[in-house]
Amino acid sequence: MKRQSVILAPDLPSERWWSMDYYWREFQKHIPNLAGQFNFKTALPDPGRSRLWDRHVLYPHRIETLFKSSGKNSILHILDHSYGHLCRSDVPTVVSCHDLAEWRNRSLSWGQYLWWKSRVRGILRAQHFFALSESTSNDLQEFFKIDPSQITVNPLGIDSRYEKIEVSDQEFERFPMLRVLQERKKQGDFLLLHVGSNISRKNIPTLLKAFKGLKEKGRKVSLVKAGEMIFPGELANWIISESLQDSVVEIKEPAFEELHRIYSLCDLLCFPSLYEGQGLPVLEAQVCGLPCVISSATSLKEVGGDSVLYHDPLNPEELATQIERVMDSPELRNNLIQKGFENVKRFTWGEHFNRLAGVYRKLTV
Repeated sequence: MKRQSVILAPDLPSERWWSMDYYWREFQKHIPNLAGQFNFKTALPDPGRSRLWDRHVLYPHRIETLFKSSGKNSILHILDHSYGHLCRSDVPTVVSCHDLAEWRNRSLSWGQYLWWKSRVRGILRAQHFFALSESTSNDLQEFFKIDPSQITVNPLGIDSRYEKIEVSDQEFERFPMLRVLQERKKQGDFLLLHVGSNISRKNIPTLLKAFKGLKEKGRKVSLVKAGEMIFPGELANWIISESLQDSVVEIKEPAFEELHRIYSLCDLLCFPSLYEGQGLPVLEAQVCGLPCVISSATSLKEVGGDSVLYHDPLNPEELATQIERVMDSPELRNNLIQKGFENVKRFTWGEHFNRLAGVYRKLTV
């Protein structure tokens, strides 16, 4: 029996979108497990004149060429909703929708936003949608009037390399910023970690205000910011005006091995986002044995379940109170850690790809 062809359309590497690159890497790792059922072909074009040219000229041409060679029994899977312009109405097309954050919390300029929005609207040509959470599924229904029967909620799994580890002396030498964290801990500081960017929906001001409140109460805490740098910038000016700069440690865009060890050295993940499509840093932290205090907004309550402490995303005092609860109760801290280990078992790549395969089969029946 001839295998069904699935044409995959990931993001161009030149976009440098970490989350999308991560998804594509996981896809490539798991393709062999489905190779007996499907014939996967990648539509990613070779680099051309520019990213714009590659995205809007070479990519559609490459997809058309693959469809002509694959025959009618083919499916197109767009791996990122922001590549919705590649969707087709003449062949079975599915789209992975990671989030619709810009619809609720715009961070792009108006020009960028309108251009992005015009691309995303192309998903209306698709026949089925994978949403990373019920929250994202609800957004698809609200903003695009997608019928719920066309949506499969399909959260991402966790990078299998993450686990609870002890940081060795060699690793402290290899990653000098880890030594800074180690020294803070030796001085008795409780290390609060945030992982991610500084775009508005990440809600960094609420975290900084909570941190300030803790310092004013005499709490020995340091804030570890892994990802996009705060300094220099508007947030940095506020930190300096409040004399908090000596209590903030920044680690710019750590690669996997360093981030893994940052999770292992810190004491608590704080994740006060206003909007998430899923919220992978929460799960990464938990699998490394880190308790979490997170926002109760959008998908985060789905991700955290009863394994985290929640706070109103616009209430820094409540965030500070939840942090203090973890600081003051070793029993609560250990309970959150153990619940975290159980919680992450709900999010596996095996289940993710099983759900993809089920939809692929249905679309060509």
